Amino acid sequence: MRLIERARELRAEGREVEVFTTVPEYPGDTAVKKAGGLNAYRSAGMAQAIHTEVQHGAAHSLVMAFVGNAHSAYAGPARGSEATVTERLLSDSPYVVNLDLRGGSAWGCAPDGCGPHALVVKATPAKKGGVLRKAQNRSGQPTQVWVRFPLLTPSPPAKQKSRS
Repeated sequence: MRLIERARELRAEGREVEVFTTVPEYPGDTAVKKAGGLNAYRSAGMAQAIHTEVQHGAAHSLVMAFVGNAHSAYAGPARGSEATVTERLLSDSPYVVNLDLRGGSAWGCAPDGCGPHALVVKATPAKKGGVLRKAQNRSGQPTQVWVRFPLLTPSPPAKQKSRS
């Protein structure tokens, strides 16, 4: 919510800020199967939405897409229907910021209820500083940076449902 509120503030200050969704509408089982499955359909749709914004933006504009680590992963050149969003956007020279969570817990809702839940992470070996490493854009590859976060602690939502 803070991100959306900040976008509104920037607009009020006269800045050009747009927010768009990247998740495509569900077209039905037949189209999803033809695309190679739900993940392939969603990745292709998300990449197309981001690519469209990049192509229609002004030369000085910046497109930021907040996606999960499965969508932003880069394993190599596009792999057909298995390609991630990042791999589908290589022609747009993506800059990927990977969050290296050190563990802890976060407040969220899961099948066992809403409340603090432990974060399951594969920690990157500890190094000094907040930026672990940066991989420069080589031909046909995204630029990637890894940012380390400390242990997270849960925080309940700002608004809670009243109990009757």
